[in-house]
Amino acid sequence: DPNDWLIHFEKAAKANNWTSERALEIVGGFLEGMAADWYKAQTEKEDVENNEWNIKEVIH
Repeated sequence: DPNDWLIHFEKAAKANNWTSERALEIVGGFLEGMAADWYKAQTEKEDVENNEWNIKEVIH
């Protein structure tokens, strides 16, 4: 369930004192399967630096 995954990831981020920016930098390392493939495709886009999005928006 994506929502359960998000809750777990947010707990890890809080426990490790990750900023939102840091969490976005490392989120790809926590993804598996289709989610990892999707994330890789998104980050390989030429304009990825101009895309403003957050994990919650993507999951919902």
